[in-house]
Amino acid sequence: MKVYERTENGTVTTVDRKAGLDEINAAMMGKTRKAVREMSSISRTDYAIEYRDGRDVRLVLVDAPEELERTPLGYVVLEVQGRLFAVWPHIKRKHPKNEHGMTCTADHTTYHGYRNGEWFGPSRIASEDNKAGTVGAAVWAALVSKGLA
Repeated sequence: MKVYERTENGTVTTVDRKAGLDEINAAMMGKTRKAVREMSSISRTDYAIEYRDGRDVRLVLVDAPEELERTPLGYVVLEVQGRLFAVWPHIKRKHPKNEHGMTCTADHTTYHGYRNGEWFGPSRIASEDNKAGTVGAAVWAALVSKGLA
């Protein structure tokens, strides 16, 4: 599936194909074309729109990011080293001291084994400080590669 990556004055958002084409068509032929200073088609998939109010918009057709499988409780299912893990997608950030007086020295999250549609086993920690080659380090690397950490 394709979507448009919309960049307005440096701020990047993703819009669906219809919304992107609607903005392109409105800038070329619609009611808002009087608000457009310059419109150019860079290629068949890239468009640049400069509005009279100073906004610069660039629309680029890209592949949609893959949807991640989620468990009913909101965990993200990731395959790491040939095994499935249910990973909590909300990263706990490092901080000097929390309300319990505990210090956290690294960003981290929790994960469990995942099989037959359910997570199982003890809660484990994946963090940016995990020793290289461990499952926790591999889970953290998978989170980073998916843009979740």
